[in-house]
Amino acid sequence: MEVPAGQSEYDYAGGVRGEPFEVILGEYTNCRFLRIPKSPSKRSHTGHEIPEGPFGEFTGYYAGGLRSEPVLK
Repeated sequence: MEVPAGQSEYDYAGGVRGEPFEVILGEYTNCRFLRIPKSPSKRSHTGHEIPEGPFGEFTGYYAGGLRSEPVLK
């Protein structure tokens, strides 16, 4: 769904779901324009990775191959 220019995606999504998204400043992206959703339901398990990919493009081209990615729960 496209969000009108100049409108916050989090404000828009909060309006659709009926409650606001709580956001935080990122540990590495300490910028007031780049907020990250604060969600206790999704956590990164540091050091735990699983294989992921390859993913295909609409043209049938597969890029990247298989690689390890962090697990999110």
